[in-house]
Amino acid sequence: MKHDFCKWRGFFLQIRKDSGDFIYRDFLAYMNKNKPFFFLYRVMDSYRKESIMVAVTAIFYIASYIFIRFPCRKKYLTMLKLGNEKWPCDKIFAHNRGKIGLIRCSMHVSFLSIKLFFQRISRRDLHVIRKILSRYDLFIALRGLQYIAYYDRFNFELLKGVTETIIVFSDGNPHGRALLQLAFKKKIRSCFISHGEPVKDTSPVRCDIVVLLGHRSLARYENNASRFGRVIYYGHKEIFRRIREVDFSKRLTIGVFLSKSMNLEEVSKLNLFLTERFTGCTILVRRHPNMGIIFRDKRALLVNRSVRISDGKSIDKDIKECDFVISGDSTVHMEVLLRGCPSLYCRSLEKNVSYVYDYVAEGVVLEWDMQMTPKKINDFYCVLNKREWVNPFLNTEKSLGDSIKEINNAVFAPVS
Repeated sequence: MKHDFCKWRGFFLQIRKDSGDFIYRDFLAYMNKNKPFFFLYRVMDSYRKESIMVAVTAIFYIASYIFIRFPCRKKYLTMLKLGNEKWPCDKIFAHNRGKIGLIRCSMHVSFLSIKLFFQRISRRDLHVIRKILSRYDLFIALRGLQYIAYYDRFNFELLKGVTETIIVFSDGNPHGRALLQLAFKKKIRSCFISHGEPVKDTSPVRCDIVVLLGHRSLARYENNASRFGRVIYYGHKEIFRRIREVDFSKRLTIGVFLSKSMNLEEVSKLNLFLTERFTGCTILVRRHPNMGIIFRDKRALLVNRSVRISDGKSIDKDIKECDFVISGDSTVHMEVLLRGCPSLYCRSLEKNVSYVYDYVAEGVVLEWDMQMTPKKINDFYCVLNKREWVNPFLNTEKSLGDSIKEINNAVFAPVS
């Protein structure tokens, strides 16, 4: 873990990101759904400064380093670990997918990876691990150490001249941050493809090509000292619809789209209220793509016979079924509005979090309350339709097909 300015800058950016409300709250929300793991985590966190935890954490660091398999001599590289990284990669690079080498986490450890590790490990590394554990919560420390492990391994594997372009789909996770930092250090062309709206306190990103939702996303990154070369926006021309009026005289289908940090007890209460308020309605619950619903919670939701849980495959299909959608602090509001469906923000669904996307404050999403009248919902979105609300958030001047073609042309263009 010798001094390397680029590496340690990335480490502190990773730590800063994980220490903020947005990622840490999602972690706590996940752990709260798995009580035995949450208890075990709390016990381990309470002993994180002890020698035994230093040893356990060192093993985690070693495993993160050696359980990596690199593709052989690929010009284009990426690493995918989350669902919301895999689907955009497959969709955007469908015709060029075979050109992209995938860095994998693999249990098949090569002799070379073990040799590499023990050639560079030193007693000082254990001292660094102890310092990190003494300073940060266990979750944050482990994420930071995983970033370091990835950085060190990628630093050896990435060879300029062999690797021409690095493609990253997440700037907030250790593998994405490590790849971005090394692309900058080694002067390898990098492309960051965002899958959603950045939060207000997003970490800075430096890359040659960036793909974003719209001008508002670019402004948020640039306000946090990000620097980009070429900026490409996703096209939404063929998806964009005027927000439709809700016919409250018929039997409604109401979408409740979950964020990662939603309180499912509050979701159940909301579902009960909706079935009493809108007689005969159906409630369609859609899980977050990176957060499943455990069996206990699913059973509790389905006690209400008006509730149906989506298979989670097609967001277009789910939105089309709904007369309006209620969600928490999530970029799904933009997905819903884009397709012409009213979307409401319900504050009580979240667990003690600050609002990070500002859609309500900026007047594009109506905040739900139990006294809200159908007229208020329809009037709000009727007025919104008359505004050019979509332009700062989403690009509707070109189609998704046009933007995919533009992205592929930029990524696979010869390096000058």
